[in-house]
Amino acid sequence: MKKIVFFALLAALCTALPCAADDAPLRTVVYHYAIEGHGFGSSPGMGSVGGASSTVFENSYSGSSSRTGTITVNVISATGDGGLVVDVKQEIDRQFKPLQTVRCALYGATTDVVCDQHLWISPETNALLVYFGRQFFEPTRLDDKGHWHVSPERINSGFKVDNDFTVLKADGKIVTIGVDREERAGGFRSTTTGSVVYDAGLDVPDSVDLQSEMAGSRSQGDVQIRLDLVSDSMAKR
Repeated sequence: MKKIVFFALLAALCTALPCAADDAPLRTVVYHYAIEGHGFGSSPGMGSVGGASSTVFENSYSGSSSRTGTITVNVISATGDGGLVVDVKQEIDRQFKPLQTVRCALYGATTDVVCDQHLWISPETNALLVYFGRQFFEPTRLDDKGHWHVSPERINSGFKVDNDFTVLKADGKIVTIGVDREERAGGFRSTTTGSVVYDAGLDVPDSVDLQSEMAGSRSQGDVQIRLDLVSDSMAKR
């Protein structure tokens, strides 16, 4: 059933919501990112799941890599099923051309991220979009320890993802949320820990700080990702 829903969403992205550069965004949010990774073996190919564990290494046996830059999220529309349609553009420092703009559907309540599968999504972009959807932070879901658990509902059935979130600190509308995420696919497993500083008034992350460790039958590695809010057109209003 999950696979049917997954491909239905992809069809919606390709037809009803084609990526068009002239769509006027309702909101524009910009983040600075820094990512560093160390890997050994072949890439497990988890980039489409939407977590920080997506490796920065493609078709390489061993090595390390890092990059910095900006990610711009243009909010195009909100959907009736709780989704948020966004166009995402990533720029890499000291690289002449930005990456191609990608259209995605985000579901904050389940942490689902569904993007155009014909285009590459970087792990730092995935890590941001997981926490950018509507209703990601909903106080009514918290238990008496400030914790909630959620798993994506729209990913390919070959993946299993579990998220545990805990409110560590609250200062007015600014909430610090602890992240404990596990992803599994066949013999591949990754764990992600860290924190998200979330603005519950504006419904966006102020910062994301994650560390992931991953291992498979022929690969292992770690990734550190940091994202910081630079500007938000809605905040100016």
